[in-house]
Amino acid sequence: MKPLTYIETSIFSFYYDERTHPAIVVRREWTQEWWDRDRGNSQLVTSTAVLEELSKGQKPHKDKARTLALTLPVITPSEEITEIVAVYCTPPDA
Repeated sequence: MKPLTYIETSIFSFYYDERTHPAIVVRREWTQEWWDRDRGNSQLVTSTAVLEELSKGQKPHKDKARTLALTLPVITPSEEITEIVAVYCTPPDA
C-alpha cells in the first residue's frame, strides 16, 4: 500500500507560480517535476482548509491551483486536528 501524503497549499500554488525570481522559478520547476513524475508513489490527499486558502487572495493562478487541488481526494479536518490548530494559532499571551 502506498503511503498517505497530505498536500498543502504551497504545492498547488508553486505549480502555477509565474514569478520570475530565480528562487521561485526553481521551486516551481521542482514542484512540477515532483507532481508530474513522483506523485504516483504516494496516495495523495488535500483538505477543505487548502481549498479555502486557495480561493482567497489575488494570485492570477488561483483558479488553476484550486482546480489542481480538486483532482485529489479532499478530507475534512477532524475535531482533534481543529484543536491542535487552535493551540498553534493562539498567541501565547491570550
